[in-house]
Amino acid sequence: GACREALRAQFDQVQLGDDLVFIPAYSSFVLLALASLRRRTSRPGLARLAMGLLVVGAVGDYLENLCIFGVTHAPLDSLSTGLQWLQPATSLKWLALAASNLFAMGALLGRAPRPGALARALCSLAGLVGLGGTLAALAMPGTFGRFIATAIFLGWLALVVEAGWVAAGRQDVQGG
Repeated sequence: GACREALRAQFDQVQLGDDLVFIPAYSSFVLLALASLRRRTSRPGLARLAMGLLVVGAVGDYLENLCIFGVTHAPLDSLSTGLQWLQPATSLKWLALAASNLFAMGALLGRAPRPGALARALCSLAGLVGLGGTLAALAMPGTFGRFIATAIFLGWLALVVEAGWVAAGRQDVQGG
């Protein structure tokens, strides 16, 4: 009825914004940060791997949105293909983003000159929390699902801090 149509229109609007603005914005930002990091790390292979996994995560995000579109536009009495593929697409997105985070933190730790103890601790924590939080959320979504984006964000925050210190002419997060 009218309520379903209004809800469908709202879902479509959110998914369109995600497809046209949010996914390109976060993937471009993180890809650029990783490309810059790749040039400054002693572990460029980890940065390249993180970049590839980020692209896989963004593709998973688009697939997730396509599945949601399929669910919202399917007849109420049918099991849509979108619903069948929604969980695998969502899992692909979050696992790829978490793995990208973990490898990005490994590349960040390989920056020359070596980062200080604070930088190593922050990067290790961000990478492990990101991956651990993602795995916990996928295993027990009712308990941990609400933390998954925060877990991924921690790794991205470490990249922003590192980029800020580089821009300020610092050698590491401790300013050495």
